[in-house]
Amino acid sequence: MARIVVYRIGIAILALIAFWLLWGLAYEVVVGLRWAPSRFPSEGSQRWALIRMQNADRSSDFVFIAWRHFHERLIFPPTRTEALIRAGYAAGAVVALGVGLVVIGLINRRQMPFGAARFGTFMEAAKQGLTAKRGIILGMLNGVTIRSDEPAHILVVGPSRSGKGTGFVLPNGYLWQGSAVFFDPKRENFEALASHRQQQGNKVFMFSPGSPDTHRYNPLDFVRRDERMATDFRVVPSFVIPEKADDTWAGAGRLLLSALIGYVLSSPLTAAAQHMRSVARMTTTGKDISTVLRAIVKTESEHLPTWVVDSFNQYIALEPETRNSAVFNVNMAMSLWNNGLISAATETSDFDIRALRRYPMTIFIGCTIAELAIFRPLIRILFQQIHDLLMEKIPGPDEPHQVLLMLDEFYHVGRMDSLISKITISAGYGFRMAIIMQDIAQLDELYGRNTRITTVSGSQIKLFIQINDLETSGFVSEMLGETTQIYKTPVMRPGQGIFSPRVWAPHSTPPPRR
Repeated sequence: MARIVVYRIGIAILALIAFWLLWGLAYEVVVGLRWAPSRFPSEGSQRWALIRMQNADRSSDFVFIAWRHFHERLIFPPTRTEALIRAGYAAGAVVALGVGLVVIGLINRRQMPFGAARFGTFMEAAKQGLTAKRGIILGMLNGVTIRSDEPAHILVVGPSRSGKGTGFVLPNGYLWQGSAVFFDPKRENFEALASHRQQQGNKVFMFSPGSPDTHRYNPLDFVRRDERMATDFRVVPSFVIPEKADDTWAGAGRLLLSALIGYVLSSPLTAAAQHMRSVARMTTTGKDISTVLRAIVKTESEHLPTWVVDSFNQYIALEPETRNSAVFNVNMAMSLWNNGLISAATETSDFDIRALRRYPMTIFIGCTIAELAIFRPLIRILFQQIHDLLMEKIPGPDEPHQVLLMLDEFYHVGRMDSLISKITISAGYGFRMAIIMQDIAQLDELYGRNTRITTVSGSQIKLFIQINDLETSGFVSEMLGETTQIYKTPVMRPGQGIFSPRVWAPHSTPPPRR
């Protein structure tokens, strides 16, 4: 900011000096044109005396000749009016000269038939608000830290070991003032930032489902217990049922799983064990699941929501083959909770993701890339619930803290369609997402080209670091646009000798920005 102030002061000083000099010359000309010794005897005997004096003076004092003349006439009442008239004409001439130069420059501006794309300057970055004292750190420009404090999502693209962690994740994790959620597959961010963020007043949690040393998170704790319960229940099944399963069987599996979750959260018999392990146990009783559901409908229907009972009846009415396939899908998806570590890590919740905007907290999600093959559904449920709860309403006066979602290695987390599809409308809900990937092709592989276009356009800030693949470099080059490069080539006409004057023909070409 100081550099911008100094720059603007410097421009203002140069403008004043230029005005001073040009006004003095214009004033001397006006005095000659309005020379009237009969009215003002003090003007002297020569019409162009000021200009002759200006031409004869060889010292630095020449810049004050016009201003001394104007001052002497201004303080003398008989010549005061004429001095002001002359000064006004001179100032008008200087302004007209400036306007004329601007118009001539616009008229004679070089035509750019292929475009005029270029990289921005420091002053342009300042006009965009990228030199603020707070906000997301994006890099350095001319020795100044570039930041963005706009409520905008960020797309960060850079290959492995390109500095995404040391140049983006860690600096922002260190300086971010609100709450934060980090996907930390290598647990490097936790080691580097946990102590500092705790000293800043954040409550720090590490959810590492594959480790006995972890804080706990129960997805069912954040299912709303009102009329929206039926909708919330469908979020969990949509992530734990494999995406590539047959559509009919997968749909039946999601129907069954959402109904089982509703039962666990509604039945008095499971009031002390409302977690995913209880859901998993319902399909492993050794009895046919249809028999179990019929018994529940017969004995407990008065204690259950209508939609749970209806879902049980819908499942019972399915063809036996479809029912068996649905149970198989549920058992495969819920096998994760046969792991004792997972069952313990999801038994209850040590942190409240609904309070991210109310109180400063930092959640690290530690899960190695190798473990993701097992824990991916649980990780995606957590991210999706955080996203949905943040978008439930605009932050109120009791929610002063912004939330930063640092989605490192976004590709390895897998598809999160609901999160991505809302990226264009989620700005303004008090949180920012930093989607970090290795190349653009990863977005195409996960979501397809159309969704990639939407994701890129929804990320108002795009940060590319040390690009090393052709597809991403081509994408960036196309996004930057083209500029027009003009060059001249000699043209020799028939009959010209080697010593004849050359005719130079201008040409233009559109080299891409790289």
